[in-house]
Amino acid sequence: MGDKVRIRAVVWTVGILGGLLLNLLRLPRIVKVTGYRKDKFIPSGKGLVVIYRHPSFREPALVPFLFFPWFLFDTRLVPFSTPSKPDQYDRWWLKAVRPVCIPVERGSHRMVDRTLQRMKARLDQKGVLLMAPAGGREFKGTAFKWVKAGKVEVTRLPPGQNYRDLLKESEGRVMRRFQTGIGWLLDNTKATVLPVWVETGRIRMHIIIGEQTRLPDGFSRKATVEALEDLLLALKT
Repeated sequence: MGDKVRIRAVVWTVGILGGLLLNLLRLPRIVKVTGYRKDKFIPSGKGLVVIYRHPSFREPALVPFLFFPWFLFDTRLVPFSTPSKPDQYDRWWLKAVRPVCIPVERGSHRMVDRTLQRMKARLDQKGVLLMAPAGGREFKGTAFKWVKAGKVEVTRLPPGQNYRDLLKESEGRVMRRFQTGIGWLLDNTKATVLPVWVETGRIRMHIIIGEQTRLPDGFSRKATVEALEDLLLALKT
């Protein structure tokens, strides 16, 4: 079975079920979506990278279905997720959607490079990539950007303080800092970025969708990462 056939098989099974589920959850506002517009989800000539804040296990399962129903008719609009390997990608519960996933491998330079090249190939095909550039859930981080007294600052978790303290003090305007791979990816693809802020409660979720943005040429990779962090945090400030 070819790759396109596998992708269409996922789209017309899991894609339909997930898309309908997301829309059902939106009706009672269990999932609230702000800033939703079809044109935001159409990739440019260089592909589209959707970067999202990652507070829980729920948003990686729901954010892809923001592209429903358009991915049913154009495989270019099928968003490829980027679960970590082996703790997510290799699990049995992701087996059905592996054709629309790019596993994130860590542990050596060679493994990281292989992951980035696979992501680049998807964007070179003018496709869509979903990423949580912080590399994991928010509360597991140690370095953060947050809004304190109306100013964006960088902070690290000091001994004796936990992530919930940052959330409370910043009134939810805090995010884990990004890893550097996103800087390489944009430097080598010139893809457009769509920031998506996600915040979760015990039951409810709020998804805030920004605008497609293409960073200017000439940015260093460090400056690219800084700009992307600011772009995402701006959706909450």
